[in-house]
Amino acid sequence: MEKMKRIAFLAIVVAIVSCSDDDYQGDVPSTGETLKVLGSGVTEGQDKEVTVPSLGETITLNCFSMPITNVESGEVIGTLEDCTITSKENEDGTFTEYVITTFFIEGRGSIVAENIVTLTPTADPGFLNTSFIPTTDNIMDGTGDFENITGKVMLEGLIDVTRLETENIFVANCTFTIVMNP
Repeated sequence: MEKMKRIAFLAIVVAIVSCSDDDYQGDVPSTGETLKVLGSGVTEGQDKEVTVPSLGETITLNCFSMPITNVESGEVIGTLEDCTITSKENEDGTFTEYVITTFFIEGRGSIVAENIVTLTPTADPGFLNTSFIPTTDNIMDGTGDFENITGKVMLEGLIDVTRLETENIFVANCTFTIVMNP
């Protein structure tokens, strides 16, 4: 039971934080708007009702929110919220999580992406590399300027989950690349 609890917490953390300061540019199309944001800081999980677009259901999930900074301008442009739907520990010690990430961009609207995040333990206990690079569009919904958009959201990052099990807190440093189709 303790192992399952730890896996669930790690999954939530990875899903939310799945970020980094890498400048991954692979699979980024040359047309449409691209926005690169950094989600970083200490975040505490909160239960929240979340609609999962691909399931058409609203469920209660443990979600983590943090400010997002435009990597180009250095300005804080909104917040992101990561909510883990499922988490699974793999035989090789990595974790795979199904995560809903919502970006709230001030003055523009929101972007909702569904992601399959890979969490890989580092040499430092309690730290995980996070990543997802979708092969198909994973933007599922949008509001405001982003209504009816399609595209991909990619992630590279590092999270510190040393306080996750005891306090439901983790520290993130994650870079998200949002590529919107024209």
